[in-house]
Amino acid sequence: RSDYLSFIRDGNGLNPLLQNYWMTIHPPVLFLGFASTIVPFAFAIAGLWKKNYGGWITAARPWALFTSGILGLGIMMGAAWAYESLTFGGYWAWDPVENASLVPWLIGICGIHTLIAYKHTGHSLKATFLFFILQFLLINYSTFLTRSGILGDTSVHAFTDLGMNTQLLTFLLIFVVPAFVLFGIRYKQIPTVAKEETISSREFWLFVGSLLFFISSLFIIGKTSLPVFNKLFGSKFAPAQDIEYSYNKVLILFVFVIGILTAIGQYLKYKQTSKAAFLKSIWLPTFIAAVASLSITVFGAINYNKYGIGYLTAIHLSIFAAVYAAVANGMYIVTGIKGKMIKAGASIGHL
Repeated sequence: RSDYLSFIRDGNGLNPLLQNYWMTIHPPVLFLGFASTIVPFAFAIAGLWKKNYGGWITAARPWALFTSGILGLGIMMGAAWAYESLTFGGYWAWDPVENASLVPWLIGICGIHTLIAYKHTGHSLKATFLFFILQFLLINYSTFLTRSGILGDTSVHAFTDLGMNTQLLTFLLIFVVPAFVLFGIRYKQIPTVAKEETISSREFWLFVGSLLFFISSLFIIGKTSLPVFNKLFGSKFAPAQDIEYSYNKVLILFVFVIGILTAIGQYLKYKQTSKAAFLKSIWLPTFIAAVASLSITVFGAINYNKYGIGYLTAIHLSIFAAVYAAVANGMYIVTGIKGKMIKAGASIGHL
């Protein structure tokens, strides 16, 4: 019939959640970040394979920065989407799928900082190998978590079981087993510096900060993987009733320390820093941050007392750490590198 088009009705259109503009650009940016983690991983594996333990660092550095920048941007876009469309009540709800993208980013940040420490001092090369290997493996693990259906009961945007579990697990093990076997075989051959870092050196605190990021990532992926643990061992551990608080009450302490380290790290020199020089450079940003954060505490009407005075105190300490990090890094661009923006990458990244 010539009027057959009259029988074709329009569909209902996209789910309103998927019509948000952040949803249009968040997935491709995020997946670009996911895919690019293979490059630092490949450099690290090639360095182990060819026994060229330090030769890959310079070539891998821009890729590591690119990966973390793009992956971080994709995560922030997803947070904006969740805030506008998913009614999580905030930018971050510790949803398992959110966590599966966050943890590889945290590990990548660890790798960047230990890479920088190695480049300037020769320290932390073993840790750098480990972090870039783990970052890519955790990307594969996050793919398994979200596509296998194992998170179906605990996540609002995980996929249902697509019947691909065997393929996904096989793909994961193809990378996990050879990578760790090679790393174990070459571990003792990877060069190390016999002399320990001094506590007043930048590389010491770079490593401490990386360690804190690493421990926090283990905590996050451990809690996120509870359904996997139950599946493997037949246990019946239930997630906490208040999911967000179960994460926040631990990680807010990490936030405070990492914020402080982010503020003071660039004011330290490699090898060793004199106490007088450090205090001279850090006192002004510390004073400004203290006044600004105290003003927020007093006049900001921050009275979130749902979890008691202890947690509220931790919130105010974290406000200070965040303000301190912003002020100190902003002032370092002016005082530390004299406004030379070509050298301001770290400060801008921290901001």
